[in-house]
Amino acid sequence: IFIVVLLMTQAFVTPMMGSRRAARKRLRDRIKGLEVTTDGGTHASLVKQKYLQNLSPLEKRLESLPNMDRLAAFMSQAGMESPAYRVVGLSLLLGTVGGVLAYIFEDSIVFSILAAATAALIPFSVIRRRRMKRMRQFEEQLPDALSIAARSLKAGLPFSESMKLVSTEMDGVVSDEFGRVFAELNYGGDVRSALLGLLE
Repeated sequence: IFIVVLLMTQAFVTPMMGSRRAARKRLRDRIKGLEVTTDGGTHASLVKQKYLQNLSPLEKRLESLPNMDRLAAFMSQAGMESPAYRVVGLSLLLGTVGGVLAYIFEDSIVFSILAAATAALIPFSVIRRRRMKRMRQFEEQLPDALSIAARSLKAGLPFSESMKLVSTEMDGVVSDEFGRVFAELNYGGDVRSALLGLLE
């Protein structure tokens, strides 16, 4: 019965997960294609540059480690502004403490390894949950934000002022993200660059 249920689950879940994975890959490819500017460079958010300028030389080196960019983007989508290396450090600390405590209480290497892995994954699980919640909120608020932007553009306001109006008239995730677009335009960025940042 277990094998039959497992096979049926795989038959239903695998195609669905595969299609989602393929859709995500197509979206990533489109974003990469859009990010290439006319001079062949790659889109770099001015907000991100400002964030890196506030870090010490050591912190910048830690942030330049492999896969830190992906983790930083994941955290940004979750609405977290702290550096990515701190999450990795916290994960290592929790994993070490969890493994040591598990070994002290259970005296089992296998159990301590499992406890260490579970404890190390806690920060990433929290980030993932916050990211999913924030994405859902953004999807719910986006129609109202676009409606406000459309009305303000029809009224004759410039595009940057429309972004500012959305950020002030609304609250929560949409306010933060459209406020970031307005800030990037205010720093001297172009509309294409700012919208690519919003897309990411």
